[in-house]
Amino acid sequence: MKDTSEILSDFRRHLLGGSWAKSTVRHYLYEIRFFLRHVEKEPESCTQEDIENYLADISLGVSREYQSSTRQRKLAVLRVFFGYLAKKKLIQENLCDGLPSVKVPRKEQLYLSEEQVQQIFSALASDTTLSGKKSLAMTAMLYYLGIRVSELATIDLNHLVDGNPPTITIYGKGGKVRILPFNHQKLRDSLLPWRRFRQSFKGSTPALFISLKSKKRLSVRTIQRRIRSLGTQAGLPVSLSPHMLRRSFATHLLNKGADLFTIASLMGHENIEVTRLYALTSPKKREEALLLLP
Repeated sequence: MKDTSEILSDFRRHLLGGSWAKSTVRHYLYEIRFFLRHVEKEPESCTQEDIENYLADISLGVSREYQSSTRQRKLAVLRVFFGYLAKKKLIQENLCDGLPSVKVPRKEQLYLSEEQVQQIFSALASDTTLSGKKSLAMTAMLYYLGIRVSELATIDLNHLVDGNPPTITIYGKGGKVRILPFNHQKLRDSLLPWRRFRQSFKGSTPALFISLKSKKRLSVRTIQRRIRSLGTQAGLPVSLSPHMLRRSFATHLLNKGADLFTIASLMGHENIEVTRLYALTSPKKREEALLLLP
């Protein structure tokens, strides 16, 4: 498998050999590097879902009338790049095929209000079944920790340590590990009933979240379907996803005064520009900020 720098060098030579303008080639390489930093993956490991999430995230902070054109411009670059990778047999197919029909959510749909988050938790509190307790625990971890759905799926029981403060170990993209404080009381309370069940149930998997039927680790796809269903049950006007909860985590922290470097550290972002795409300051906060001036 070629490394990223080698792939990009070959791609650059490919474009220049096709009589592309040097300025256009520079622009394409910049856009591709930015995309790869955002998804934190090697080109050959990217998925179509990575591209969809990226295209949604870049709309944050962009005025609505320009969202469509921005998306199309970014997508055009990625289409050429992944088409090249497919032609070179580095991936099976162009990951951008079929994406033009995918709509980018409206700006206000990219993250939830704090009221909508509480609406979800209120709906979950009424479900006292074991399945409901599991859903509450998963939702709380996605929102209060801002972790990726892939990270949630890989958490094992022993990743939770009841120290002072209590911590949880998260295994992120590229094998990167981060240890997060696990001291938010609502998060701990939401997880406790399900955690007690998992500690008492001696199954064959160490996974924190398992299927009640198969007793196996929950897949990313299963978690995504369950979170989408919870949004519908809570009466949200948007299609809820784990990624939306992650964006809400970043935006709410920013609006409450947390700095971008801290948010980036919590989310496992090496590049703060990636965090900037997730966290969106509300218009009200901008108005309040101007009133701080003497």
